[in-house]
Amino acid sequence: MGSPEQEPLQGDWAPAAKMTGTTELDAAVSIAKAIVGAGSFALPWVFKNEGVLGGTSSLLISALLSSVTIKSIAQSKVEVEARTGKRGLTYVDVARESVGEAGATLVFVFTLMASMLVCSSYIAFVGSTVAGMSAQDGNIVQALLGPVSQASPSPRPLLAAPGSAGSACR
Repeated sequence: MGSPEQEPLQGDWAPAAKMTGTTELDAAVSIAKAIVGAGSFALPWVFKNEGVLGGTSSLLISALLSSVTIKSIAQSKVEVEARTGKRGLTYVDVARESVGEAGATLVFVFTLMASMLVCSSYIAFVGSTVAGMSAQDGNIVQALLGPVSQASPSPRPLLAAPGSAGSACR
């Protein structure tokens, strides 16, 4: 956590008495770890499909776009805080002050969706890792949980070519 001299963020959404003293640096580092952690799961796939040149180009373009975007958001926050006199505004607060309630709602929905997708990627990663580990004979995961991934009949596809074995239309 930050030093006690730093003033904690205090938006309209939480009374000062309930604040934990999270500094802006703490929040930025936490967000960066979440984004880099979840995004790094896709890096091997990108390099496999795009090659070294394409993967490196994609990574650099994404880094540039992320840098420009975060600078724009930070500048917007500074300008809104200066105009309103409020401190510690969230993305939703900045959107509300900049583009109104509809924009704030849209930012909230997209932030929620992004959070859910990050959580989903972690769950998928952990699940595939545990399944892969349990497939190895003598592994501690297999000893504790038994085989996690067992061969099962393939589910019937919902959409298949008409007349094919998996098609509902025959």
